[in-house]
Amino acid sequence: ALDLKTVAVTETTAPDSLPIHGVVLDPFTFLDLDTRRRSATASAQAAAAADSAAQAELSRITALHGADHGASDKALQEAQRAAADARAHRATAEGEAPKARAAWTQTGLDSVEGLADFRRIVVRLDLPMGMPAPSPLPRVLTATSPGVAGNIPLRVLGLAPGGSPLTGGLALLAVAPGKGLRPGLPVDAVLNGSQQARVLVPQASVVWDGGQAEVFVETGSGWGEAREVEVAFATGAGLVIEHGLKQGEQVV
Repeated sequence: ALDLKTVAVTETTAPDSLPIHGVVLDPFTFLDLDTRRRSATASAQAAAAADSAAQAELSRITALHGADHGASDKALQEAQRAAADARAHRATAEGEAPKARAAWTQTGLDSVEGLADFRRIVVRLDLPMGMPAPSPLPRVLTATSPGVAGNIPLRVLGLAPGGSPLTGGLALLAVAPGKGLRPGLPVDAVLNGSQQARVLVPQASVVWDGGQAEVFVETGSGWGEAREVEVAFATGAGLVIEHGLKQGEQVV
């Protein structure tokens, strides 16, 4: 009377998909890290040169001091103090340089070109708390942002240092063309996982009862029984079912 029909459950291979949300970051952080890296490297080089000069001067004064006191005790003490100070300054500078380089390396950026004038932007994509890092990490994602026409291609750099301040979990860093994007704008993307064998049913076969998805499975002679199912996600072809059905079963 209701013109209902049954259709066979079919198998589909569909990827796990997870909507993830992020934000365009202020480029100042990355510009500052790059400046610190360059400055720390230059300071280490300058400290090494100053240390070499101080050690050479100490050797000269020591030789003069030993040659019939061609240099006074005071001059020797001052040279020794200057050499010790230069050596300590060099050790400090050479200790800071690797830290600054490591902080820059963690961003995954090759340069800061285009960041200051927003020709290129950096995006942080926040993963749900407790979610492990995708393996392997995606190299390219497609994103959207409210008010920005078309899709935004993202090149994933790696995991964001410090994770996500919003979810408390991990986060991905990615770069994208500016396309009018500015710091603070939200970005949405979909993270696809491995291919999983699931089953597909027409959207019309699923009914909802208090938030629980159910289908009516044919048991023979025109009878059907309600069965709870877990919907993974919707596609253009119907609903992909995670649990509750097997390929070949007939649903109303």
